[in-house]
Amino acid sequence: MKKGLVLQERDVELLEFLAQYKTITLDNTKYIYGTKTYQEKRICRLVKEKYLTRLKHRKISLGIKGKKFLNEIGTEVKIHCRNPNNMERLKVISDIAAFTHFSNTMDFIPSWFLKDRNTPTKDSRRYLGLLSFDKNFYTVYSVYGNKDDKYITSIYYDLKKEQEFCNSIIFINDLEKILYYKKSFGFNDKHLYLIEYNEFNKKIIRNYDKIRSCMFNDLSKKHKIEYTDFRYMDFLVDNELYLKIMLFLDINQIGYLSNFLNINANYQDKMYFVCFLEDEKYLKYLIKDCNTIIIERSTIEEYLEKDFIEINGIKIDIPTE
Repeated sequence: MKKGLVLQERDVELLEFLAQYKTITLDNTKYIYGTKTYQEKRICRLVKEKYLTRLKHRKISLGIKGKKFLNEIGTEVKIHCRNPNNMERLKVISDIAAFTHFSNTMDFIPSWFLKDRNTPTKDSRRYLGLLSFDKNFYTVYSVYGNKDDKYITSIYYDLKKEQEFCNSIIFINDLEKILYYKKSFGFNDKHLYLIEYNEFNKKIIRNYDKIRSCMFNDLSKKHKIEYTDFRYMDFLVDNELYLKIMLFLDINQIGYLSNFLNINANYQDKMYFVCFLEDEKYLKYLIKDCNTIIIERSTIEEYLEKDFIEINGIKIDIPTE
């Protein structure tokens, strides 16, 4: 007698994800299963058994048995508005939720769980959700698809309302749309990260603390180094130089540091910004005559390949997510 499919823990997590977000790409299922290729074979089986159904563009959604199973365990299948604009927005939220939610260092709450809460985001029109990342909470925005200047202006006014209370992240595929915006983003000293949305940066976000620890460890081999919160810098090197990690452009803090250096010229040669080569021109545009240290993308990839760091002869596990 042929046995039916027995759902595994990760299968259930996938079904519960789809109950909230409706769809997920096959590429993003790797975050749920934590494997490189196995998940596609497993999904083929789940499709065959009607727990899942395939959509266009390598996407999947709940199948008949998937919905039935969720109802049996008391999990609500959220009904989303089928308006084309909402479906486009939902696709972006699903993508962000997939790579951030299934992580030991982050969590993501979609906007529909926040709209009735007594939080500063309740009146916002454009935020996609709330992300916990690097010991802070961030409202998340995205400039996606064919969004025009009018949409960017609406994000600007949302941020202007919320920046007193919240850190924020804007995911975008063209940084210059924000950097050279006529009204200028950046409102106070809270974080406002501008992040180009691609697979490499997703890896950085998921492993940000690991990358920072590896960088600290590398520097400690040749220098005396310690963490510091001086003027939003990250490291103090040899008791005299300050380093700021700028793997992502932090518009608010860049503005703050630019003003600080304009007033305190004696710190000009003491503050250095670690960035990628392609971001150097933006930093030098936003902070006049700033000192930069270029970090290669290959160096970051090497950090991500490390299974541990050795400090004072002690191996500390730092698995890549």
